[in-house]
Amino acid sequence: MIDFNALKELQKKAKSIFKQKEFIDKENYYKEIELALLRFIEFSASNEFSALLENETQIDSYRGKKHFSSEEIQIILIKQKELETAIRESEKRFHLMADAAPVMIWIADTDKLCYFVNKQWLNFTGKELIDEFGTDWMKSIHPEDYGGFIQLYTKSFDNRQSFKISYRMLRKDKQYRWIINHGVPISDNQREFVGFIGSCIDISELKHTEEELQKAKERAEAANRAKSDFLANVSHEIRTPMNSILGFSEILEKELKNEHNKRYVSLIKTSGKTLLTLINDILDLSKIEAGKLNINYNEIDVENLLSDIQNIFEQKLKNKNLQFFIHRELDVPECIYLDEIRLRQILINLVNNAIKFTKKGYIKISIKCKHKNQNELEYLTFLLQDTGVGIPADVQEYIFGAFNQEMSQNVKNEGTGLGLAISRKLARLMNGDITVHSIMNEGSSFYVTLKDIKIIYKQEKNASVKQKLTEEVKFRTAKVLVADDVNHNRFLLKTILLYHFSLEIFEAKNGNEVLAVMEEQKPDIIFMDLRMPYLDGYEATKIIKMNPDTAKIPVIAVTASFMQSDEVAIKEQFDGFISKPYKEEDIIDSLKKYIPYHVLNSSQNKEISEQDKQVVEISKQNSKLVLETLERDFLKPWEEIKKGLYFSKIQIFADDIVQLGEKNDCFNLINYGNKLKAQAKSFDVSALPETIKGFETILEDLKNLSESN
Repeated sequence: MIDFNALKELQKKAKSIFKQKEFIDKENYYKEIELALLRFIEFSASNEFSALLENETQIDSYRGKKHFSSEEIQIILIKQKELETAIRESEKRFHLMADAAPVMIWIADTDKLCYFVNKQWLNFTGKELIDEFGTDWMKSIHPEDYGGFIQLYTKSFDNRQSFKISYRMLRKDKQYRWIINHGVPISDNQREFVGFIGSCIDISELKHTEEELQKAKERAEAANRAKSDFLANVSHEIRTPMNSILGFSEILEKELKNEHNKRYVSLIKTSGKTLLTLINDILDLSKIEAGKLNINYNEIDVENLLSDIQNIFEQKLKNKNLQFFIHRELDVPECIYLDEIRLRQILINLVNNAIKFTKKGYIKISIKCKHKNQNELEYLTFLLQDTGVGIPADVQEYIFGAFNQEMSQNVKNEGTGLGLAISRKLARLMNGDITVHSIMNEGSSFYVTLKDIKIIYKQEKNASVKQKLTEEVKFRTAKVLVADDVNHNRFLLKTILLYHFSLEIFEAKNGNEVLAVMEEQKPDIIFMDLRMPYLDGYEATKIIKMNPDTAKIPVIAVTASFMQSDEVAIKEQFDGFISKPYKEEDIIDSLKKYIPYHVLNSSQNKEISEQDKQVVEISKQNSKLVLETLERDFLKPWEEIKKGLYFSKIQIFADDIVQLGEKNDCFNLINYGNKLKAQAKSFDVSALPETIKGFETILEDLKNLSESN
């Protein structure tokens, strides 16, 4: 940096000497002039303005000299004046540009000390130029931001690297404003590092906007989490009673002989399944919108898939007298790699809609493709055509919206309007789309086009039919622990297990009870509800798996929730998973994975008597207690109602029987009591005597079971 004061003083003294043509003998006076000259020479030799001198060797020749002639001084002074003028003009232009810039500018030397700020900077801080020199300008930085800034500032200087940082800085109105400071290293003509130059912009408004956007994002995420939590909770709360409705309906339907009663139960079961489908649709839509629905690719047999679709709708098609055709072009591969569950869901939705809106004619599924190479399809298209009422052109996109239905058609609309919305979203998740073309009163064509499909080649086509999960099997005697905080959930699961198999059942209402039963009984398998008080299913299972003595005991997760986070945790921690409402085949399938069994042939099936089925419905350990209670407290009342049909006494007797059955988990007693009570209420005098007499059979069965112990 030029010492202009020294140069000006030199200029005055040198001019005086030149005019008087005198030489300097006084040592101190000469040294002062020499010092100023050497400063000028050193600067000139390293500065871009050295070009103004005749040549650099002329300056170099003066280096190290102790005495200068008047001619030499005159040459130096002339060049110095030219250089000073050029520097002054350059500085003037720089100051004009810097002050005209709409940003704050600063310059610091190699010691990290600031020696220049522009007019915008001073207008912002309200300070004088001298107050910002050195490190004083940093005093305006917010105390909370100072540490982070000085660390980056120092590191950038030491490493000669650019930096960019946001922090708060005090404005002249005593308000902290957010600025972004961008500094870059600068070098001279010899590429020597000479400091940093930087610019600062007030980004407070942008920062405020970012903060508002962040808050809005957080609110949206919180709302989305709340929605997901709400749906998970609603799913759990609805599925819990649905579990009992569908489960007991299925059991009751098997028990009933009266066709009218069976029809009523069937309607209950059908309505329950409809409600369950609605819940699943809403949850699917929620997961898709939240980006939490994963596509799980697996091998699909195209022919089997279409055959399954046809079988599913066979009865509906018969009821409406509709024909169903399937056409598959020859070049469509037998097996492809896709998410079978989601593709099946799409096709079922489309076929269901086609049946609903087609009064006569046919429904047809055609499949065509285009090969990219021998291992991949460029696209695969499922074309579903019907001869239904058609869809107006102006609503053909509208129907793909959630909860949207075409209301102008003279057709009774059922459902929620979610099917097409979910189907299109699923297709797009699988790198495809669904489009529609329709003509009113002629029919509709839905195109499901999926791109970049992998082809699967089977070495041997497996033509065998899948073994049904509901086949008659007999399990080895085993201990089963059922954990659920809801009493009727435990009761239903026990009923399903005991209805078919002679298993020893233990119960727990929370995770702590699970661990206690584990210590005493060492069960062979556990059905673990995930949401329980005190210690939930996740934590209880974690403890079980960490204990070497119990780690190998299979734990089957049981839940009514279907959120993605649950599914991931379940796969990592549990040995299996069944959802509520329970499906009998799912429970049996879980048992078959971990409990030894053998398949019963037809002759063995015949050997299973009704008596055997009734006996296994009560745990052997409770049989003696129940028998003693019946003989002590129920024989006398039973003798009374057997002699005469006293309906009020029969109902009291039946209520007591049901209560005893529920207390001891004896489904046979509960069924008997409910049957007796229903006949008494309806004054069914023809059926009551035989039913009352059936009490003897129950006692006999319990005696046989007790003696077998």
